[in-house]
Amino acid sequence: MSTVQQSDSENPKQFDLYKRPWQYLGYPAFCEWSASDNDFFVLRRFKVLNNRVLLRMQDSISQLEEELAAIDAKNSRLDIPPVNNGSFRNDQVERREEILTEAQSKLKEYNAILPEESKYITSEDDLIRVVEEKKSPLLKRMERYSSVTRSIFFKKKPETDIKGYDPESMSYYDDSSMEALARSIIVILGLVMLVAPQWWLLFVQDKVYQLGIITGFIVLFLALVATLTGAKPFESLAATAAYSAVLMVFMQVGGNMAQG
Repeated sequence: MSTVQQSDSENPKQFDLYKRPWQYLGYPAFCEWSASDNDFFVLRRFKVLNNRVLLRMQDSISQLEEELAAIDAKNSRLDIPPVNNGSFRNDQVERREEILTEAQSKLKEYNAILPEESKYITSEDDLIRVVEEKKSPLLKRMERYSSVTRSIFFKKKPETDIKGYDPESMSYYDDSSMEALARSIIVILGLVMLVAPQWWLLFVQDKVYQLGIITGFIVLFLALVATLTGAKPFESLAATAAYSAVLMVFMQVGGNMAQG
């Protein structure tokens, strides 16, 4: 009996978690939750503070650069004894060596950020995802609707037991299934865009109406490619050009069949 009472006192109940989350959950549970999915692993990039620190480092290096330039200019004058300014080993100016050593250390810190690590600088949001995942615009739109993410077809349990996890206020979904659905939608729309105008053009004889149909489908195709697939502008235009060529072939084939 005493053992049961001890376990109950050690393990807070759900009511206790809601009452004092800062005591029973805290950062251990928060870190466990944020690490459970890449979408939750978000950090601040401290745009203003980072910029200020970098400017301070830049100013500090600039001061060393100016002091070094002044020393070089001073030791290149005609009214002073000869000084070897073309040798590191035989440099008689100790301060110049100190400046170079200090500048080397500061430049190492200033240039330490790799291109992969500096991508956050170009981000417009203060919150950035540490693990970046490429998602199509269609998939991003689908993720905005809780009716989709909470559907029984996509909903899943977290891979690890998360302390304080409440399925009513938080939901996980299967990324691979959502991606498969998005790809299926794109494939179906592409198939419709190919088949529908072919049948429509077959029953329209007027060339003006045929060009109107082709123009409408070309504009619709470009809009779908640009908004759903995330293709670059030149990729969207290239795909649209190929699609328009296919429609023109459909129009010619339909005209030949009508004449025959």
